[in-house]
Amino acid sequence: MARPDLRQNEYLDAAIENFHKEGSQGALQEALAALLAAMERGGGLIVPAEPVTPGQERGGFNVRKIEIEKGQQALIAFTNEKEAEKAPDSTLVLYDCKEFVKFTLRQANIAGLVLDPWGKSLVLSCELLRELLCAAKPKNHIYFEQCDITALRTECIVNAADSSLRGGGGVDGAIHKAAGPELLQECKTLGGCPTGRAVITFAYDLPAKYVIHTVGPKYRGREEDARLLRSCYRSSLDLAAAYDLHSIAFPSISCGSYGYPLEEAVPIAMDETARWLAERPDYGMAVIFACYDQMTYSFYLDHAKKRAEALASAEKGSGK
Repeated sequence: MARPDLRQNEYLDAAIENFHKEGSQGALQEALAALLAAMERGGGLIVPAEPVTPGQERGGFNVRKIEIEKGQQALIAFTNEKEAEKAPDSTLVLYDCKEFVKFTLRQANIAGLVLDPWGKSLVLSCELLRELLCAAKPKNHIYFEQCDITALRTECIVNAADSSLRGGGGVDGAIHKAAGPELLQECKTLGGCPTGRAVITFAYDLPAKYVIHTVGPKYRGREEDARLLRSCYRSSLDLAAAYDLHSIAFPSISCGSYGYPLEEAVPIAMDETARWLAERPDYGMAVIFACYDQMTYSFYLDHAKKRAEALASAEKGSGK
């Protein structure tokens, strides 16, 4: 599982701020929707705890509580580091947001959870937490980000490798450099990888847990190029599913030194990924297309817009 990411809470922090400003039911629903989004995207919570005292269960921590009404206690957690500084004399533990909600519901005699208790807090009853947990079912999503793929905290990232798996330039070299020498040592044990296929390794010093290495085709303008490129995306997704991974980040495979034009590669990448997700509607895979620059990002957004327009037109034509 990827390390919990406090950056996923930016929307939540803004929604809590707005709730305290407006105090309306709509603002509360917006805050709940933001918490749900953080739960679905691997957001984290900073939890203040105290070491267990002698005579108690060995190891672990006592999670701090707060009284919300007479005789009723709730667990507490913080959505960002600034709020967490308000918890003196505590050991701060980073929890996965969804897992801490589950943890809260397992505790006896606990009425709920309070986020940011010494600031603009959000009080969540156990009943409300159960409703959120039921709503946080896995869903398939496609995201686009202009970013450095080596910095992403997805469960796995995809490397556009060459068939030797010995590292190279571009994204391949960047991933090997960020992962450290152990990645190359593991790759040497795999015996290479054919074009269009994929293999998996640990990610070592990268924030991700695994690296899926796939070998894209060198562009020659043939139909075979498109078939092999489609196979790269499908093979990578199949391998991620085989390892029960639910978040994956792709670079623009073959679009660097292998010369695949973006205007041809982007529709292949998106259409094949969308087809794979449509075949598994309940799997719950978050796919990020990690775009190296603004031009690449624009190609993905433009194609996404065209796909949405085509789908809307098809539904209108069918009378749905």
